[in-house]
Amino acid sequence: MSAATGSRQVSYTYDGSFHGLMTVAHEASKRNITPHDIIAGEPESPLLFHDYVHIATDPNKAEAVIRAIKTRLPSLAYKRVLFCYLSEAAHAATCVIDYLTLGWRCGALLDHYTTHEKVKPLHVLSEKVAREWHRMMGLVRFKLTAQGILYAAIEPDHNVLPLLSLHFAERMAGENWIIHDVGRNTASRYSGGEWDIFDFEVVDAIAYGDGELAYQELWNNYFTNIAIGYRKNKGLQKQFLPRRYWKHLVECISD
Repeated sequence: MSAATGSRQVSYTYDGSFHGLMTVAHEASKRNITPHDIIAGEPESPLLFHDYVHIATDPNKAEAVIRAIKTRLPSLAYKRVLFCYLSEAAHAATCVIDYLTLGWRCGALLDHYTTHEKVKPLHVLSEKVAREWHRMMGLVRFKLTAQGILYAAIEPDHNVLPLLSLHFAERMAGENWIIHDVGRNTASRYSGGEWDIFDFEVVDAIAYGDGELAYQELWNNYFTNIAIGYRKNKGLQKQFLPRRYWKHLVECISD
């Protein structure tokens, strides 16, 4: 069913959370309505002849949708839906609802329709997030603060912080660490086997111990001296590792 009601269009608003989006998916399926748009928060410029319906987050409905995705749709469907959401693209929520609306009809065959207008956009966004997540796993540089906590700053294009947190919670389970998404002013903290994400902004410069500063200088010198001068290719380096990542890499600080 179309989102049009008479001469009016219907758009859904929600709180911006993943459970909120899954609740939107539940309501869209229940009401058999494909919304014209899906907006996190309040619309900035409400349109004429347009109805905005707020969908309140319901954890039970959200979990029911998640279970349905995992049992009725392809094995990678849930991962792709989550990654699409984490892309934070302007059209990500619409991509998710379009994908699921088709999915309830196609079932396990959904991802076979790779060129379908309701499948391809979600695949594209989820693949972008997956690529950045894998790249960032090798680019996180922890530094030991004067308080004995490992701190790493990142500035990813997409919201890969939850994915990185899961990875490092397993890989560095014996440490206390913070991964700071500078651009989003959020961070994940890990201690005692548990991690969470919270609002975080560095006001004062972070203090590092003398040993950490000496190690940074040693690593930077090693990286500089091991390079073969005549084979340096900044253009190729930027192609494989965009410059926006460099400022948080110890070995690239001098560049």
